[in-house]
Order: sequence, then structure tokens, then C-alpha cells
Amino acid sequence: MSDTPPDKPTPEASAGPPAPPPKPVSEEERERHYDIGRLNKWFAVGAGLLLVSMIAGFAQDYARPWKRFQREFRRIDREITRTAFAEQSELLAGNAAYDAAYGEALAAARTVDSLRDDVRTADGEVLRKSAELATLSTRFQDARGQLERARYRNEQAHAGVTVPGAGLRLSRTEAELHGREETFAEIAAEFEAAELHLADAESQLASFDAELRVAERSLGAVTEDATLLRRKLEREDPQYARLGVRIANFVRDLPILDLSQPALTVNQVVLPTIRENLNYVQVPRVDRCITCHVGAARADMEGITNPHGAHPQLELVLSAQSPHPLEEFGCTTCHGGRGRATDFVGTVHTPDSEFQRELWTEEYGWQEYHLWDEPMHPARYAESGCFQCHSGQLQVRGAEKLNYGLNIVEQAGCYSCHEIDYFADHPQRGPSLRHVADKLTPDFAFQWIKDPGGFRANSWMPSYFGQSNNSTSEDLARSDQEINAMVAFLFANSTPYDTRGVAPAGDAVRGEELVASVGCMACHQTADEARGAVQRTAAGQQDLRRQFGPSFDGIGSKVSAEWLFSWVKEPASYHAATRMPNLRLTDEEAADITAYLTEQTNDGFLRPAPPTDRTAIDAILLEFLSNTAPVTIARERIAAMSATERVELAGERLVGQYGCYACHDVAGFENAKPIGTELTDIGRKNLHQFDFGFGEDEEGDHIEDSRVGWWEAKLANPRVFDRHRDIAPLQRLRMPNFRLSPAQVEAVVTVLAGFKETDASTTAILPRTPRRLRIEAGEHLVRQRNCQGCHLIQDEGGAVEPMIRDWLIRFQGRSDSDADALSASFSPPNLVGEGAKVQTDWLFDFLHDPQDIRPWLSVRMPTFGLSAEERNTLISYFTALDDADYPFIESVAPALEPAERTAALTMFSPQYFNCTSCHIQGEQLPTGPQDSWAPDFGLAAERLRPDWIIDWIRDPSSLLPGTKMPAFYPFGAPDQLGGDNERQLLVLRDYLLSLSALTRGAPPLSAAP
Repeated sequence: MSDTPPDKPTPEASAGPPAPPPKPVSEEERERHYDIGRLNKWFAVGAGLLLVSMIAGFAQDYARPWKRFQREFRRIDREITRTAFAEQSELLAGNAAYDAAYGEALAAARTVDSLRDDVRTADGEVLRKSAELATLSTRFQDARGQLERARYRNEQAHAGVTVPGAGLRLSRTEAELHGREETFAEIAAEFEAAELHLADAESQLASFDAELRVAERSLGAVTEDATLLRRKLEREDPQYARLGVRIANFVRDLPILDLSQPALTVNQVVLPTIRENLNYVQVPRVDRCITCHVGAARADMEGITNPHGAHPQLELVLSAQSPHPLEEFGCTTCHGGRGRATDFVGTVHTPDSEFQRELWTEEYGWQEYHLWDEPMHPARYAESGCFQCHSGQLQVRGAEKLNYGLNIVEQAGCYSCHEIDYFADHPQRGPSLRHVADKLTPDFAFQWIKDPGGFRANSWMPSYFGQSNNSTSEDLARSDQEINAMVAFLFANSTPYDTRGVAPAGDAVRGEELVASVGCMACHQTADEARGAVQRTAAGQQDLRRQFGPSFDGIGSKVSAEWLFSWVKEPASYHAATRMPNLRLTDEEAADITAYLTEQTNDGFLRPAPPTDRTAIDAILLEFLSNTAPVTIARERIAAMSATERVELAGERLVGQYGCYACHDVAGFENAKPIGTELTDIGRKNLHQFDFGFGEDEEGDHIEDSRVGWWEAKLANPRVFDRHRDIAPLQRLRMPNFRLSPAQVEAVVTVLAGFKETDASTTAILPRTPRRLRIEAGEHLVRQRNCQGCHLIQDEGGAVEPMIRDWLIRFQGRSDSDADALSASFSPPNLVGEGAKVQTDWLFDFLHDPQDIRPWLSVRMPTFGLSAEERNTLISYFTALDDADYPFIESVAPALEPAERTAALTMFSPQYFNCTSCHIQGEQLPTGPQDSWAPDFGLAAERLRPDWIIDWIRDPSSLLPGTKMPAFYPFGAPDQLGGDNERQLLVLRDYLLSLSALTRGAPPLSAAP
């Protein structure tokens, strides 16, 4: 080997073959700042993400909750339709009418089918003959032309005129013409025969077609329901639909493809006449509630659970035949909520209970929706929506809870402390305190103010003391001194009451019967009834009507016999504005009632009031005076007063503090303002304006953070929001406790939720027509006077009838069955149709001075001391209800011919209509049983409207359903007045009008004229 190192390789040798020259860069590439390959990759990634998001979007849209509800509804609908179809099929299987109709239709179809061949044959023959006739017609036209020419030549030959080339061979021409005529006659005969054959065939076909149509209609009438159900199943139910229909339905419901004609779609109702405010702009209301509540207006969905079932009371709402059809009123008009939304949260559903709240949260992801001012009413308060449109009515048909709540608000006198436009003209709820010293003792007044429920469990006098914010031992001691001060003030300012004299000795047994029979029980409850109520248990309006006045429990321990005698004899002598009417009792009757009522005692309630603590009174008075003046000046003012002046001034301030003057007439407070918050628009009050305090009730449970939650807590315990607060006595909550039951709280909350100032543009408010205003004014007056405690008016009321039944059993010795039969006859009359029945002048006088229309009744129409304006309001109300003439009516002057008078007497006689067996005639009482007695004929001329008399005799039950007045027409008296019913009715009417109430003791109507 050589020691010489190898030569160092050169760079060119080690690099291998030479690299190709770099590719030239274009000008465009030098200006780009991105790489195309890399960009394509990102585009591919973006396209993939877009595809995934689109698929996810379509999937999410396809799975929207409302579509799930609609799919479930379709399943339920199919099941209901299958069941209905099966029932119809089973019904038809054993239906003789269906079998007969089906047999007739089948026989007619077979007859027509057998005839069709003959008809088709005849029709073809007619067509053939028609073609032959067309050919013969052409030849006939040629022959007739030749005949006409032959005749012309013959006529010319006879005239001696030579016609060149004619030949004048008449015999030949005539023979040819005769042949043509014979040929034409044969063809015409054949054609006529074919026409007759065709007409006969067509007539037979038409008759059988008609027979078939009649049979098919008869069959269709029997199978109509089943046919409709079958067609529906063939469209929608996979079990019945054809394969093509099933495939079409499946494809149509696929994502994207369902855009063409979706089976699942957003359903909505547009209400252009009812608008809603959106961002200060009023737009037509749009309700999409029926997207999920698809079956809301379908009667066949009754009993199905929400959201698929039918709305309750379809006869009142939603159905096309109801007063509130879906297409005109929608859903949110009544229920509230956000109608344009389709998701569960966005529609602002409100749970009805804590359990439902938890259930909704778990199943639907429910949460509070704070961005909508009108959330949906909870189900238990759904009737509050009725008040939006019926804000002038006291009775809303179908809204029993709302009606009950309105009655409670009125009965409790809530409008006295809280301004409510709805009750703007209603009188004070409590009795006058201007003569309290002549009615009560100071000790009773003290105990009554301290604990009214301890005296009467169902008293409507609320409790101010011993409540959750003033029940400590210190508070109770202060409360006693506050009550002492108020009693001192009221008794010091009491003016003397001029009684009706010393009560004569009375019979308590007779008094008890009088109380049970004259009508007292329409407004009052007995002591036994009241003592049985640990808590006020009035379950409805009928119970409240009998709590219109106080119960008789303990009345003998409350007032003196002298005062009670004067009160029942003439209530207005004590309180001119009292709601207690005058029953026009005699002195003996008033004494008997007084004797009975004074035996109703509650002596355990009577205890002496604690002594007045002057120091405590001074401290209370200082709190009041230091609110408007420095403490030093307040102390100086107190020091300048006597002890009596201090107590009375403290009492006056406390009466003002607690608002006693709102319900009671108290001297010195005539112009005082209500102390409560106005409730006219409380249903729209913003939630942040409600003071929830620490948000706990007395048991420490959380109070629902909503309007209804606040109202429920407030009504159950008006002082609850002072819990855990350290507040000075005069700053504490002071709303009294009415001791309402849970059902009553719920009813009142329903009313509060409906107290909203109405806007005609955003509601379907009942039109404020003159007739509607007359009815509303009358309804308020009827309620203020408790007319429905005795009478049925607009199918409501008559609360006294069960007590009349009890009177018949206890005091008249009637059996239960007899009492059931007689109670209606011995109760005040049903006033349905009163406006169309009686004359306005008579009713005006009757309301001022009631006449004895039904002498057999023990219950009396009282005197209410109504003003002329109030009487006119009632008359206007009754006439408006019946669309009767007001205030004037057309007079009728009866003029009977001798024959007509004889016919009238004959029809009145026992041999015909036997009218005097039921009706009073002057001094003569009816001969029939008491349960069928009727008013005096002698009052007809001045009392009844002439047109009404005719309508009544013609069809009594149409005017008064359930009446015992028999219907004599349309049969009438065939042998009288030529059997002319209309003339008979006129004669009977005129004869009644010819009678006079002054002719008492007249001969019987059956006697000869």
C-alpha cells in the first residue's frame, strides 16, 4: 500500500450529479401569501364541519320538542280513531237499519247492472238507425227536389206553357215521388221506433239510478261516521293505509323533504282584532299554543292528559259553537303567556305546584322566564283571565272560582281599605259606630275588637291583634291598651239612639218560627250553624249569601233586648245606610223574635276589660305625635291634656292607624282616605315592587317568588313579611287577618290576578253597550242587597229555599217528601223573565211598598228603602235582561163582546182549564193543593204586561222552565170561539185585564156573567 494519503475529494465529486436548476417563480406566485395545498386542506376541513353542523341542525330541527308532542298526539289520535272505528263497526254489525239500507243498495246496484246491457244494445241500435236515417235523408232531399221540379213542369203543361226538354211525363214523375215518400215513411217509422226504444231504456236506467242513489244515501246516513273514520285511518294509520300512502307519508316526514308538505307543522291562530304590545308597537296577537295542544278544541280528546287533551268546558271556550271560539279569542287572551313562542320555556308556562315545578324542570328544562311581563296563569288561577274581558260583571258564566272570589272580596269589604274601581260605589261593609254606646257595653267592645273569631267563628270582622307580628307578651300588653283607647274614643263620641220603646214580652217559640219563615235565614245563619264552623267553611256563593248578615250566635250576649227590638222593628232608625231591610214586623212579631234571639248567648266570651295603663297610653300617644313634631313639643302637648283626653286622642289616632273607619261609619272620619294599596291594576304590578321580606312563612318554608305566591302568603297571614324584622309598632304591617280558608285564599288570588286595567285594543272586552251597562249596574245593586239570598235571578240564588224546607218539616209537620214538593211553592219566586213579565210602573211602586201577591207565603218581600234612582236601576236591569220595553209599554184596553166573555168564563171553569183551582181570586183562596197555588188574578191588569199574558198562557214552560202551570195549548178549547187558538188567547188576556184588584169578594170566575 502506498503511504501517500488519497487526494481530498472535491465538493463537486461528493455532491453527486448536478441539481436541476430551480423552477422559475411567476409574478402571480410571488404576490400570494398562502399555500394552495394547505388552503385546500382547510377548505376540506371547513366543508366537513359545515356538513356536520348542517346535519346536526337538521337533526335538531327534526327533534324539536313540539314535533315530539305532535308525533305523540298522532299516535293517540290513531288509537282513538281505531277505537271509535271498531265501536262504529260493532254498532253497524247489529244495526237493523244498516242491514236494510245495505240490502236495498245492493239490490238496486244489481238491477242497474243487469239493465245496462239492454241499454247499451238499445243505444247501439239507435246509433245505427241514426246513421241510416242520415243517408236516407240525403236521398229524400234529392227526391223531394225532383218532385218539386215535376210538379212545376206538370203545372206548366196544364197551363199550356211549353217547357223545353221536360217531356211533361207526369205519371212517371208522380210514380217516382210516391216511391220516395214510401221509402221515407219506412225510414221515419224505424227511426221513431228506435227513438222510443232508446227513451224507454234511458227512462228505466234513470229510475234505477235514482233508486240506487236513494239506497246509497240511506246507507251513507247509517255509515257516515264509520266511513269518515275509515278514510282517516286510510290516510294516516299504517295498519289501514295502502302501501303507496305509507311510503308517501314516510318520505314526506323525512328531514329536508318535510319542507314541501310537512305533516308536523307550527299551527297558529292570528287575531287581528286583539292586539299585543311589542316594543311600544301594537301588533296582531299570534297564538301558537295549538302547535303542542293540537287536540285542545276536539271533543273526542276529552279525558286525555295534557298537552294532548281537550280544553275543559268546550261548550264555553274554543269550540266553534261556543261563545269563545278559538279563531276569535285564541289562547293567551285568557291564559297569558307568550303566544309567538313554540318552546316550553319561551311560552312562559307557570307551574301550578312545587311538585309540578320539579317535574317540569326535570322533563322539559323549565326555568323562570324573566323577560315577559305577562306569564301564563297557573292552572288553578286560570279563571283570572276571564276578568280581562268581563271586568264589569259580577257573575261570569263558567268561572265559579272567580265568581266566588269576587263575592268574598265584597263580603270581606276589601274595597273599603283598598281602592278598587270595580267596587267604587259599594257601601261600607260594617255597621255604624255612631251610636255604639247604646248597642254594646265597653267590655264586650273590648273583647270583640281583640278577638272577633272567639265570639263567632265565622264572623267577617277581621282580627288585628294576636297576629304573628304582635303576639309577644309585650305586644299583647300594648294591644290591650290600644284597644282600651279605641273603645274609649268610640264610646266618648257615641250619640244617643232613640229606640222604638221598651220591648214587650215575647214568645221565644213563636219567634223561632218567625225567624225560620219570614226570610231572616236568607241572610243569616243560626247559632248552631255558626258554632259548627271552627273556621269559615263557605264552600261557594250560596253559602256566602247566607253569611250576608252576622249569624245569631251569641247575639243575646252582645246587645240588649231593647236595642234588638228596635233594630228588627226598624233597622234604618239605628243606621240609615244599613243593608238590613225592613220586614214590616208588628210589635208582637218583633217582640217574639227578640225573645228568641236574646236566648242565643255566649256568656263565656264576656270578660272584663283590663284597666287602662296611663303610662302605656302616653307612650303610644307620644309615638303618634312625635311623627309630626319634635319629641319635646309632643311631650309638652301630652302634658297639657287631661288623662281622659290622652286616652281618647290615642284612640282616635289608633282608629285612623288601623283604618276602622273604612268599614264602619265613625264620626270625624267622613273624609278620611283608605289606608290600603289600590288594587285596581294589582294584577300587572311588577314583581320587584312586592316586599317579600325574608321570603319565609311562619313555618320557615320558602314563599314562591311570584305575584300569586306573595298574594297567597299575604292572605293566609297578612303580617308574614314582618317575620325576623325588628320594627317599631306603628311601622309594622297592619292588614288584619280574615281567617280565610285555603279554598277562599285561592278564590281571592284568582280575583287579584284578574284585577288589571283593561284596554279594548288588547282584549276582547265585552262591548260596553247601553244594555250591558244597565245589566251591570243592576247586578251590583242586586248583590249589595243580597236579592239572590231569596230569589233566583239569572239562574243564581234562592239560598233560602233549603231553610224553607226545614221550616215546613220542623214547624208545619210536613214529611220530607212533602217538604221537597212544597219548598219551591213556599219560597220567594223565581225572577227569570221578570222584565218581560211585569209593568214598569207597578214594579217601581212594588219595590217601594211591596204588595201581598202570594198570601200563602210566610216569607216576606222586605222594604229596602231604595231611592227612586235605585228602583229605576233595578227595573232597567230586569228589562235589559229580557230585552223588554223600558220604561214605557203599550197599553191595552180590553173590550169583550158578550159571546167572548161567556167563552172566557167557560174556559176558566172547572170543566175546562179550572183556573181557580190554583189562582187566588180576590178573597177566595184556590181549591187545589198548596204546592200549586198561584198569584191573584185581580192584580193582572196593573201588574202584568199584556203581551206576556198571551205568551204565558200559550207556553208557560218556555218562559219559566219547571213551572207547575199546565200547558193548555196548542189544543185549547176546540168548541169555543170556533176553535181559533189565537182568538181564545186574546179573549183570555182581555178578560184577565178586565179584572180589578179592588173587586175583592167577587163571584167565582166560573159563574155566569
